[in-house]
Amino acid sequence: MLTKDLFKEVLLQPAQNGANKLYIVSGYATVATAFHHLQSLRQNNYQVSVEVIVGMSAADGLSESNHKGFQKLVQNDFSGAFSCSYLTFADGDCFT
Repeated sequence: MLTKDLFKEVLLQPAQNGANKLYIVSGYATVATAFHHLQSLRQNNYQVSVEVIVGMSAADGLSESNHKGFQKLVQNDFSGAFSCSYLTFADGDCFT
């Protein structure tokens, strides 16, 4: 089990090892964390695109500031290298 240097081991090492796409499924996410990750990839000259799926947004919502921040990352700051999606159904709704 990984218990230290998770940022490096999970979010940077795949790109360092030659991955060109990273899929992230997370319950929660913030634009600050996404920006830090994307900026670290850029500073290391890793040519990788990142796709994030945020799962708990249907149950707990997503702040307007995070939503607008994600839009800015997708449309401006990391256009073509970052996408972000939110699950929009509550627990169990996908089975009805």
